[in-house]
Amino acid sequence: MPPARSTNPGSWREFRDDVGAAHPRMLLALGDGYPVVIKQLIQGFFLLVWPFWAVAVIVVSIGYHFVLFPILYVLFWPVRVVFKDRKPIDSAIEPDTPTQ
Repeated sequence: MPPARSTNPGSWREFRDDVGAAHPRMLLALGDGYPVVIKQLIQGFFLLVWPFWAVAVIVVSIGYHFVLFPILYVLFWPVRVVFKDRKPIDSAIEPDTPTQ
């Protein structure tokens, strides 16, 4: 089971988790559960494309966490305010805070 994502969407921990998806061990594990020959073909293919996959994951992760997310955060600020005004109790509940 993967570790729980942090509540702060732009955090370094979330970025590190996303970059962890580019690790070769994760790509090799995608072949698990297949028959031997198909598993070897899948793992061989992933080993060939791994450098491109690693660069793509890092670029997309940086683009999302440090460029796109702040833009969307500001763009959808009015929506958050409207929902916060309509349901102030629901918007104030933190995921790790026990409810009463």
